[in-house]
Amino acid sequence: MSRGPGALQRDLLEVLHSVGGRMRWQELAARFPEVDRSNLRRSVRSLQRMGYVGEDGIGPFRRIWTTPPPIRLDARRPFGNDELDKLLRLLPRQQRRSVVAEIAKKESTKGHR
Repeated sequence: MSRGPGALQRDLLEVLHSVGGRMRWQELAARFPEVDRSNLRRSVRSLQRMGYVGEDGIGPFRRIWTTPPPIRLDARRPFGNDELDKLLRLLPRQQRRSVVAEIAKKESTKGHR
């Protein structure tokens, strides 16, 4: 199991952050001329699976962007709403975590629409 982004992936994230978090694929590839194109694609796909970047478009219009950092919720009172928090506590722990994670994921992607 991976422990996070590797060296190339950290470099990719650093470049994306340095330009404001959004970049065309061709520009990103031009920043890494020494890296084989398939390795670059594999690194970006892995970053997508880990939730660090998003991608859209096709061909020369394809863009890569950094995703917002995940929302950290207090497991005891994730929403600050007493009624909702009481209902969540009725669920088994794993199911409660799954529900909270899904809601946090939806909240974090609202800015990218």
